[in-house]
Amino acid sequence: MWRFALIDGGIALGLFAVWYFSWRCWLRRHLRLILSWLQIAFRRHGKVAEIQWLSPSRFQVNLHPKTSAFRQAQLIVQLAPQEMPFSWLWYRIRKHQETVTFAANLDAPPAFNLDVRNHRWCGTSAADLTKLPKKWSAERLGPMVITTRRDWRHDIVNMMDALAVSRSYDFLKIAFRKEAPHFSATVALNAMEPDALAEINVFDVIRELATHSSPSAF
Repeated sequence: MWRFALIDGGIALGLFAVWYFSWRCWLRRHLRLILSWLQIAFRRHGKVAEIQWLSPSRFQVNLHPKTSAFRQAQLIVQLAPQEMPFSWLWYRIRKHQETVTFAANLDAPPAFNLDVRNHRWCGTSAADLTKLPKKWSAERLGPMVITTRRDWRHDIVNMMDALAVSRSYDFLKIAFRKEAPHFSATVALNAMEPDALAEINVFDVIRELATHSSPSAF
């Protein structure tokens, strides 16, 4: 009995070792590709500097932007945790995305915290209702703000305009913080591919968000 248990354990350990070292080889190639994407996206606005690993599937790239709007800028790349088979499987089941987060401090910290998340809902109707398309009507809604503030300032429109521009890059999350880092914007990693980049440079959109939609102005 112990003999079979040792054999099974040896096979499992061998398979895990093959998985882990295969992942390390893949990571080296994938890392060079990701860095080339980041250099293309930010080449006109700063320099991609040293890399710091935060975990086996998460690393930080320090940036040296040419603009003075950001201080201590960095990119945090979250990859699928492929170093562990079960973690990777759970990651795929939950349909998480690999992401890139731009984080930096601002000259004037925001007066309060603000989180903007990109949510989409879609619905389906019963099959018998789709046979009557003429009875359906659709309306297009503009941006909406749900707030607990009692006062409304016209400057908030600038923030909404900047957030509307950011939709071309499909940001997953935008955050302003009183503590460091003051500003962060998260986008899916595949959106940083050169073929996926929009006509407007991603750094231009980020700078527009940070300078025109900062809550410190309100």
